[in-house]
Amino acid sequence: MKVYRTGDGGTTFTQINGTLPNRFPRRMAVNPNNSSEVYIVFSGFGTGHVFKSTNAGSSWTDISTTLPDVPFHSVLVDPDFPQIVYAGSDLGIFVSNDGGQTWTTHNTGLADMTMAFDFAICPADRSMLLFTHGHGVYRRSLNDV
Repeated sequence: MKVYRTGDGGTTFTQINGTLPNRFPRRMAVNPNNSSEVYIVFSGFGTGHVFKSTNAGSSWTDISTTLPDVPFHSVLVDPDFPQIVYAGSDLGIFVSNDGGQTWTTHNTGLADMTMAFDFAICPADRSMLLFTHGHGVYRRSLNDV
């Protein structure tokens, strides 16, 4: 597993693995208001699943210490409220209102054991489109976050 960063449009790349687990990274998200704040999620079992960097990947912090030990597949920073982070797993959605310091489930209206593989936020009505494995696509309001 290797993760790279470029600062010159792809001419050169720097490896930024650091303390990240040696597992398959599933998705990355960048804070739209601060490109140095980056999140990455990992599948697999046995180590952390959600990591955050505040220095563009030069160092990483495991912010999944209170999350279950299940594969995570997606991560999204809310473009309107960048302190809100969504993480999708084999057990549905988790949300943090404080940049990953604390997490709560966000599964109201979802089938049990929904695998959250990807997200998109619809700015017109502040809803989330959730793309799943085996349960189709859900639209969920974000007004209760």
